[in-house]
Amino acid sequence: ALLETGAFDDAIDGCKTRLAQNINDPSANHFAAIALRERGQPQQALDFHARAVANAPNKADHLYELGRSFDALKLRTEAIKAFSAAETLNPSDPRFALATAFCLYNADDPQALLKVEHILSQHPENTGALNLKASVLLALNESEAAIEVLLRSWRLDPENSGALYILAKHMPLDACQEIETALSAELTQNEGCGKSRLYFARAELSHRKQHYADAYAYFEKGNAAVAANLIYDPAAAQTASAELREPSANCPNPIFIVGLPRSGATLVDSILSAHSQVSSLGEIGELANTIRRLGSHQFSSQREALLHVQQSYLGAPSIKAVETPHVVDKYLGNYFHIGHIVHAFPNAKIVHVHRDLRAVAWSIYRQHFADAQIPFGYDPQHLVGFISAYCDLMSFWSSRFGDRIVHLSYERLVETPDETIPQLIAELDLPWDAACLTPHKVKRMVTTASQGQVTQEIYTGSSDVWRSYAPFAGSWLSELPGTDWLTR
Repeated sequence: ALLETGAFDDAIDGCKTRLAQNINDPSANHFAAIALRERGQPQQALDFHARAVANAPNKADHLYELGRSFDALKLRTEAIKAFSAAETLNPSDPRFALATAFCLYNADDPQALLKVEHILSQHPENTGALNLKASVLLALNESEAAIEVLLRSWRLDPENSGALYILAKHMPLDACQEIETALSAELTQNEGCGKSRLYFARAELSHRKQHYADAYAYFEKGNAAVAANLIYDPAAAQTASAELREPSANCPNPIFIVGLPRSGATLVDSILSAHSQVSSLGEIGELANTIRRLGSHQFSSQREALLHVQQSYLGAPSIKAVETPHVVDKYLGNYFHIGHIVHAFPNAKIVHVHRDLRAVAWSIYRQHFADAQIPFGYDPQHLVGFISAYCDLMSFWSSRFGDRIVHLSYERLVETPDETIPQLIAELDLPWDAACLTPHKVKRMVTTASQGQVTQEIYTGSSDVWRSYAPFAGSWLSELPGTDWLTR
């Protein structure tokens, strides 16, 4: 009950009381892990999941929640294994197959549509599966079919906040009156965990109507609702940035795209993966997870540690399956690990995508991210602090390893693509491929919040949206650096 109402702190305290009596209590470990993940701490949740599964190995729910935490860490191979094991134990429960489908969707894998169609063949009124099918169709740029599926899902469950949110963002504006009325009613009545998503949905409608004052007020309420149930320690983020300035951790031919969320990395990924010699891995957390676990090993030398990082990363199934000479890893958090990348992967390329920080901040703040992926993004003070720490760390990496980092301005990319894209391809030592100029023509799934940018021709203007909200946001937004922070 505490988890359902979002009282995660109380749930954690209750579980810890039980675990003080029996550290191996499977139920207490299980629920503590869920609460930690929902509070934005999936890494800390893994130890509790491990004890829950070890002490109750035949509990499908325990494996399912373990998979969700792996997925939150973008460890999708491990997540799918956990979901598949849960489905084997209880094949009649559609949640487990649906979780696998979500995992495939998050990995931009078109197999997600086949999986969700199979689920719907057995459970045609499963609204979660219908919502996912619509999201896959949107990722494939089939918006009309997606809206039809979403409307069916919403009719089946009028309190379906997931369907309402996606409809508010994608349904033609002149057909949104019924959706707007439903959102107003739900915001009056709904007091559960889904209320934050309803606020974001209402904000998106106001934004599309250019009612920016109303939209900002709803974005503010939605972010506050999410932030209330998250743990984010800005001091710890600052400390991590400082500690990572010590270079630590060799890889043939990966291209790491790094930067802040909403900085244009998905567009750059689509440009590079349109090249005949390049495959995209999407956002995989393999490198971060390998580095995170270094402390659990004993190495006789730094060279041995570096070799471990390299072999663990290159040995990941998603990388071993690639047949092209180059792969793109766009896990943005890899900017924390540039020191490791430089030393462990001497042949790797690093593309740092940067953008007007005001545009980045607003684009993060207005987005309702799944599974609390960006815990700093719902409080303006935390958001500004995180961006500041990012600027400090990237400036440091640039001063130390400037010859290994390609700095790419998002604004320059979208304003002069015919000049900037060939220059980028040359800097990455790739032969020229004209397909890189038209990445939107490559049939692929795009599941990130940048979906609109990469399924259309490259366009400008998105970096100026923040200006419509500056009068309502106050100084936290307008006083952020613009596009010139790297030169300061």
